[in-house]
Amino acid sequence: SWAADRVALVGRAPHSSLSTLEGAWAGGSRFVMGACDCRTFNVRRLILVRVYFNMGRCMSRRYSHRDIRVEETGLIWPELLAIDTNTAVVSDTSGFLRRVDIETGTMVKSPCTRLPKIPTGNQLRSPAADNEGQIIAAATRSGWGCIWDWQTNDLEQLHPTYGGPVNSVALSPGGGYLALGTGFYPLNPSHRVAAKVEIWSRDPSWTFEEVVALPGVCVDWLAWFEESPVLVAATGRRAQNGGNLTFLDMSSLKAERAAEISAWPFEVCGAEDYDPVVAVAGDGLHIYRMDGPDGDESFNVEHDLRGACWADGRVVTVSGQILNYESNVVIDQLAPLGNCVQIVPRPGGGFVGISSEGIMRIWEDD
Repeated sequence: SWAADRVALVGRAPHSSLSTLEGAWAGGSRFVMGACDCRTFNVRRLILVRVYFNMGRCMSRRYSHRDIRVEETGLIWPELLAIDTNTAVVSDTSGFLRRVDIETGTMVKSPCTRLPKIPTGNQLRSPAADNEGQIIAAATRSGWGCIWDWQTNDLEQLHPTYGGPVNSVALSPGGGYLALGTGFYPLNPSHRVAAKVEIWSRDPSWTFEEVVALPGVCVDWLAWFEESPVLVAATGRRAQNGGNLTFLDMSSLKAERAAEISAWPFEVCGAEDYDPVVAVAGDGLHIYRMDGPDGDESFNVEHDLRGACWADGRVVTVSGQILNYESNVVIDQLAPLGNCVQIVPRPGGGFVGISSEGIMRIWEDD
């Protein structure tokens, strides 16, 4: 019973002692063949034991979990935002934003973001919110971005001054400013396309303020940092063989730093304000710091990082594996969520995931 959850009986052998097996276990062996005295069965025979000391195969006892049904019919290309400990937002291709109360499981759905009788403007992505979680924004991958005040249920469309489509958005922490990331990947080599970020202000209605052009053709990701204050944009190249990461000083909209991303495809899997620092998943894990390339790091992570999150010096994959990315070792295993497509840190501790089956799972740090 000392390790009943990790012991399997696979054979028999002459009598020996338990010390060999206990020593191997204490030494942290991953796979151990040892011997134990099976007197509890009133026989003097040895039983060969294979011990699985593999954290990746054992469910974490640190995290409990519970599920919330977000959509009965499933979700197509859902994206997830955890605003605070008790609030999350889900976007997908339905044309609706969903604000979920994690504690009670209740949900508020926005008005439809697409135009009447026109099948466009429904592919919502890049959900963003202010610190209070009252104002929620999303990109539509069409000619506008949308702003939803969930308390009044008012939905407003913002059409970029310099043209769309809008592929990403970011709200300032106070909710007074909105960044629209525009551009697209042209199939025709004669099309001249530039990635741009437009800044809009709310005083009292949303008004265009200024625009900045960035390297590449499409702004795929935006984040607005509060303490810096810095706006970070990830853009893709026309040839779709890499991209750029640009740190913009929000007082001047000048680039504090521009870094090349060599991986393709790539996705941003985490960002932290205090440095500021951004983690990009592609051919491994790449960490970029605004201070300069001397602080950048790259790690050869031999796991699928699509939909994964980077937080607190760890990577968590959609299969529930918690990785030490420096050593490329699985250090813990969350209870897996079937068909999970994205997992994000939950402010205050734990994680939140969303599946294509329409289920949100909350892993709580016990």
